[in-house]
Amino acid sequence: MGQTQAILLNCRNNKFTFGNAYPILAQVALTRVLCRRYIRGDISEEDWQFRKREQMFTSGPLNLRPYLNKDWLEQGGLTNVSLAINFFLYSLPFMPLGLSSHLRPGMDLPSYESLLSKGRFLYRCHMVKNKAAQFMNHPLFMELAAVRSFVMVEGAKQLSLHWRKERGPPQHINGDLLSTIDQAKQSLIFCNVGSTIGDVRFPT
Repeated sequence: MGQTQAILLNCRNNKFTFGNAYPILAQVALTRVLCRRYIRGDISEEDWQFRKREQMFTSGPLNLRPYLNKDWLEQGGLTNVSLAINFFLYSLPFMPLGLSSHLRPGMDLPSYESLLSKGRFLYRCHMVKNKAAQFMNHPLFMELAAVRSFVMVEGAKQLSLHWRKERGPPQHINGDLLSTIDQAKQSLIFCNVGSTIGDVRFPT
């Protein structure tokens, strides 16, 4: 069995998709990057303490094709090239430091296992799964999806206009890089954006 097949099988055996696990994997990976930067002095103590207390936000695409007109789907709609997605957006707990909660500059880089135990990893994966299911099973899911689409388009527009004007992403103002704390005061910052959550309709 290949590595990919083994990963997917383990996810299925634990009754969640890889898309449910992806945000947690990305969160652990980002935490380790931040740990590396902190212990070598690239992150100030104020910034580090701020990051330790903050929730981490993730986002990714949701497939809306199953919600489209069934007659149209059966007549070839599934093969139609069109955009039929929405986005899930939810908060994760603060970055998992586990045994490294008292990390100090100059210390050794913690291992992945010391940041998040297997039990807590599985717990967070199921938390992602349950939050996504709650959103998709909401009686106003399609209405929420429609409203959010306009918000996503407007956000992309504003990002593009800012980039054109400032010649850089929003964390740059007049060429100067804003601190993490100042960026967070202005808007929501995603720790990762990526994979679809997959089929959430697993038996509980």
